[in-house]
Amino acid sequence: MSLRVGMRLTGNGRASSVLWGILLTWGLQAEVSAQESPAPLVWRTDWRIDTSVAQEDTRDVQAWKSRLTPALGLQAPERILGVPWRHHLATMTGQWERRMSEEGIPPSGSASPFDAFVLLQSETWMSAQMQRDGYLDGKVRIDTLRDDRHVTLQVVVQPGARRRLGRVEVEDLGSGLTAEALATVRTEWARWTGKGLDLDALDRTRSDLAASLQRQGWYGFLGEHIAIDLDTTGSGQTGQVQATVRILPATSGGRSAPHRTARIQRLDVLWPESTPDLETISHEGVQWQAPQGRDVRVLERSLQLAPGDLFHPDRLADTRQRLRSFPMAERVEVELVPLADSAGLGERPLGVTYRIQPAPKQLMRVKGGLTSRQGPGGEVKWTYSQVDFRSRAEELTLDLQAGLETVTPYLGIDSLTGAEDPFLNSRVLTAGLEYSARRLIPFGPQRFARSNRPQSRISLQWRDENRPKFSRTYVQLGLVEQFIENPGTGSRLELRPFEVALTASRLQPGFVQELSDLGSGFLTSSFDSRALFASGLSWWVQSPQRIRAWRFRLHLEAEASGNLFHWIDGRSPETTTISLPSLFGAGSTVQVARYSRWVVDLRGDWATENRNGLFFRGYAGWVASSISGSSAPLEKQFYVGGPNSLRGWRALGLGPGGTGGEGRSVRGDIRLEANVEVRRYVRDWIQVAAFMDAGNIWMAQEDESAPLAHFEWDRFSREFGVSAGAGIRLDFGYFLLRCDAAKPVRRPDGQSPTSERWRIHPAVSLPF
Repeated sequence: MSLRVGMRLTGNGRASSVLWGILLTWGLQAEVSAQESPAPLVWRTDWRIDTSVAQEDTRDVQAWKSRLTPALGLQAPERILGVPWRHHLATMTGQWERRMSEEGIPPSGSASPFDAFVLLQSETWMSAQMQRDGYLDGKVRIDTLRDDRHVTLQVVVQPGARRRLGRVEVEDLGSGLTAEALATVRTEWARWTGKGLDLDALDRTRSDLAASLQRQGWYGFLGEHIAIDLDTTGSGQTGQVQATVRILPATSGGRSAPHRTARIQRLDVLWPESTPDLETISHEGVQWQAPQGRDVRVLERSLQLAPGDLFHPDRLADTRQRLRSFPMAERVEVELVPLADSAGLGERPLGVTYRIQPAPKQLMRVKGGLTSRQGPGGEVKWTYSQVDFRSRAEELTLDLQAGLETVTPYLGIDSLTGAEDPFLNSRVLTAGLEYSARRLIPFGPQRFARSNRPQSRISLQWRDENRPKFSRTYVQLGLVEQFIENPGTGSRLELRPFEVALTASRLQPGFVQELSDLGSGFLTSSFDSRALFASGLSWWVQSPQRIRAWRFRLHLEAEASGNLFHWIDGRSPETTTISLPSLFGAGSTVQVARYSRWVVDLRGDWATENRNGLFFRGYAGWVASSISGSSAPLEKQFYVGGPNSLRGWRALGLGPGGTGGEGRSVRGDIRLEANVEVRRYVRDWIQVAAFMDAGNIWMAQEDESAPLAHFEWDRFSREFGVSAGAGIRLDFGYFLLRCDAAKPVRRPDGQSPTSERWRIHPAVSLPF
């Protein structure tokens, strides 16, 4: 056999079989061309393994079908519940005839016309694929059962015995690689000893090894410099193929030369010569040719390499991508130039040039999105970004958001109509202005590792909510300092040195009376107007992205409010108030909130390459006010239920604690929740899922009006609510629509509900 796909095999073969196959193909093609009647359709494909031939193989029929189907040029129609719906639809709409006449191939999911020439080609291609997988004696036979209109293909797979690699010898033919680099090569190929022969995997190993050597500085070392010779002589008796890997030298001008590592000697970052007012700036060995007044210090953070560094293709590409991420850059090109090497140095000198094509200044970019929160409905978001703000790569962003959702009122009864559990519209308006710069304040970027991407953001946000029974306005001014700790793990840290916010509530008279009748001071204080002087810290980390392996994403958040303010102000926390601006009402005073808040959000999955798999989320949140008799502000509390939480209940429809049956529709100070989903794509854009949710909320302090509402270690596990359900999602790439249906299977009191109705949750995007 002699095959050459990036490597060479020697030994006995079946060249005569291939010749007879070509002659037979021509004969069949002439016969089919002479037919005047339309060809019948390929209607079914049956697969089986020929067990009469001796074999040593563990693959079942489905495994062979998955492996060889891409090489089968004839397709049977896809069936749903045994009916070829897609084929019938394509024929009724005329799409089948149109595609066959224009492109010669049927639409996806429909039947192919039978073609004996393509059938013979498929046999050859599938047999060749088996040989590439190490089944050198393997072959495929396709029989046909035919009537006037339809053809059934009977694919018979004869694998035979799979060959394995014996000891892999590595020969260095004057490549110039160091002893350390050659040791890396030998270690990598030694792992193949005893493994099944797989030409595709061998070729990938060759390419991956060449890329690994390039990351060690071996500029110009390619996969073609690794030659693999496979000797199949006698493999039929021994079951082993002998392999020899030869490391070839470089070729320059038709002459062989040893490989050498390359080191960056010159690094330039250039704007186009047509750019007006260019100036040349030299800083830390890097030559910048940029417009006058351009602050290049913030751009230096994007350079992942410097003069004197070894050649590293990943760092070159990462630097280009980071420069491209700046709003000022429309396109970035990178050029590598080997420099003069008259001294015959041991390392090859390289020149690296990045050419920035600037984007038009003062460009306004518009982005949109659709999100969902508590119930049916959603929020539409518009983002306007003014790029290249002044000369320091700053950015000004305006966010406008409007939403209309259907929610249930607090306490479960409408104060006006008296109807229980009504669905009422809830209007939300949001506007935000954010200024961002690529540096930390007040620290200089040189204080941090080059891998960091520091960014400072100052934001001003206004949010107005018109909820059933009350309205609430939230105004916030904050500073965020962000930098990347470790790009490899996605570790990102955000510091919020200060956040100043004011909240103002407007309660309907009937709702005020309801709160008074309830007699819960904690619940009533949730709706009080507050002033927030907070600081916080957020950290994100994730495991490397790997297929068919567990992955996780962890988010930790800590926030405290009022501590610094109360340290400066000598009054007691209970009596510390400030006057509201006239925007919230002249002469109004509000209490300065004092609380601590912690959040742990862990998400993970085990997914295959086609995005099917098991997905989970674990969430724990805690917030507590340090002011006696007062709860944390409403915006900082937690709730469960709704499309993104426990889907067997409406939003805010569960808890707190063991009081879930009272229908208070309130938030809590503590939230514990776990979600598990199994997701599977039945089509490229249709996903189905089955899920289970569990959790609840609790109060941090005891309340006499609700003795089961606060958290206690000896009973919190019995107060978990559990729901289960299924859903369907339509994935359009840039957004995803879903509809989940769930039903409670366990209430917080431990009883299994028998009369709970199913809840339908239409929503946008995945729940986690």
